[in-house]
Amino acid sequence: MFLPWRLFRERLDEVCPEWVIDYSEIQYLGNDAICRAGITILGVRKEAMACVPISVLSSNGKEMTRGSAADRLAAKVLKNCGEVWGIGRYIENQEFTIRYLWERRQELDDQMLGELQRLIQQYKISTGASSKPKPQPKTEPSPFTKPQTGTTQQVQQQPTADLYPANNGVVKRVRTITGHNPNWIYAQCGHYGYDRPAMMPPEDLEKLVCDMCADFAFSVGTAVNRSGALTSIQSALNFAKESGQPIVDAALMWLERHQTVSSPR
Repeated sequence: MFLPWRLFRERLDEVCPEWVIDYSEIQYLGNDAICRAGITILGVRKEAMACVPISVLSSNGKEMTRGSAADRLAAKVLKNCGEVWGIGRYIENQEFTIRYLWERRQELDDQMLGELQRLIQQYKISTGASSKPKPQPKTEPSPFTKPQTGTTQQVQQQPTADLYPANNGVVKRVRTITGHNPNWIYAQCGHYGYDRPAMMPPEDLEKLVCDMCADFAFSVGTAVNRSGALTSIQSALNFAKESGQPIVDAALMWLERHQTVSSPR
């Protein structure tokens, strides 16, 4: 789950207002800006490094970065130091994470339950326990329990809920420029294991938005190929997240730079 750098700073201010951060001189290697920083809390210092591109060009040669490399680097290294201190750290042991959250699922809100369900299905697919995402039965005692065979007992399934209704507005705004029809959008949702945009968590919605933007740029001829357009829009959205900007605003700005007269879909 993405955490903006401002959230790291706010958490540090909340826990220990006396925290301080120091930075090394910025080193420039090719198109990369690199520095090291350390956060000191109650006399204990932990450090990390960060690297950001100085310039990111779109497929047609337009500059995609906003703000100076130094500002972006300062935000990135603050996040990396925060992770060293245990703020927003990614847990690689997925089974442990699933079991821990599953045992405490009664304490989770609807959004986190949706995230847990998605994590369970992704884990099952990656380990070969399931070929495609399926609804989690209400009576299932564990997220890793294998289905029983040779029984005629009907298991009541959880209804498929729209946990992210705001996604519809995001897709609608992007679609006003790209012109994609609903069938195309639903097909892309299916590619990621969902029926519709309102079921998709933020990271998968971002993939859908990238697909729409890249397909549009290639279709109207402002991108040489879809893969190049996809790399370009992904870079634009990643930078927007680093800056705390909504991805839909960044996507619309990117589309404006690639917008020409297009044929109806």
